[in-house]
Amino acid sequence: MTTSLKGTRLDLTPDIRRQVDAMLAAALKPLGSDDTPAAHAAVEVEQTTGDEHRAEVTLTLGRATFRAEATAETLRTALAEVRQVLTRQVRDWRARRRDARRKPRPDAMGLPLVDDPDLDFDDPLVEEAA
Repeated sequence: MTTSLKGTRLDLTPDIRRQVDAMLAAALKPLGSDDTPAAHAAVEVEQTTGDEHRAEVTLTLGRATFRAEATAETLRTALAEVRQVLTRQVRDWRARRRDARRKPRPDAMGLPLVDDPDLDFDDPLVEEAA
């Protein structure tokens, strides 16, 4: 996973980098290690006016994009809120992706396919039944 980190009105220390990496690892934990190498995260941390801190994350996994933003009194709290939002988004996306793969195909349910050559719509028995 590649991570780009930007700090606005804030010095980026190794401690902040570790907090961001831990937050991203926790947010991607529901995926396991399957999609993690293809992930890209753009993270911006900012000290807004006064004592508030803002964290904004845009996470891209292939064609899926997740975004979260939070403002709190400490940077650690803002990152924790962002982690919760991202984790929920990733879990929901994973569930939708899993459910899409589980949808039954019409032929598996015993329904005729439209391209079935054995299906004759001009069958006189069908007209008599109607």
